[in-house]
Amino acid sequence: MVLKNLQEFQIALGGCYGGLFEVYPIKVRGSLILDPSPQRIYSYIGYAIEDLFKRFRTIPRWLRGSCCRAPTVRKVADGREHTYNYLDQLLTVKCFYYHLNRLNNFSMMICWGVKAYLNWDEYRHLWQFDKFATVKQFMGTDPTIEQIDSALGFYTDIWRHLDNTDEGFVMYSIRVSLFAIREMLKSEAMEWKRTIGLAILGMVRGVMATVEYKIEVSTLCQTSCSTLRCPVC
Repeated sequence: MVLKNLQEFQIALGGCYGGLFEVYPIKVRGSLILDPSPQRIYSYIGYAIEDLFKRFRTIPRWLRGSCCRAPTVRKVADGREHTYNYLDQLLTVKCFYYHLNRLNNFSMMICWGVKAYLNWDEYRHLWQFDKFATVKQFMGTDPTIEQIDSALGFYTDIWRHLDNTDEGFVMYSIRVSLFAIREMLKSEAMEWKRTIGLAILGMVRGVMATVEYKIEVSTLCQTSCSTLRCPVC
């Protein structure tokens, strides 16, 4: 019965009954991490197994062929009294260790497997660099229209790719919710486009101001030259 329960627990961790845990990717200090972390999920599984063992300790061990409880014995090593329980009997069964180790290895695989599967390093540049400083440096190179259009299209493609990404997925018994992090990354991509747009607007306004100034000077020169010699001309 105990071995069957361990096997059923492993089947549940394998996702047979849906997601038992739900995690969310969050951004902390420039890095994306899972909350709760794989270590914490692994601890939860360990706590569940430990709780099962504690329940076994409450079951007394009976003398063979009778309904009498096993008497309390005194350990030779430290002289402390010990009452044998059901867990002590389980620990003498070799296949119990086999299933326990198998369950432990499977738990580690699903916990750290989710972290390995969730790789968002390709989007790290969205929040890692200062937007205004980077765009200012880019505009300082006097980019062509094609280069500006390529930069805007780059972040548009990222937004579309994220918009087509699922809101979450289930890996074994762990459900990963991607809605919040997806919306955050989409917002970062749009912020890059807005920053580039503001830089383009500032550049266009500067060019227009220069053109207006030249037109005013040219008009003034034409008016002045008809009556007296223009110092500009």
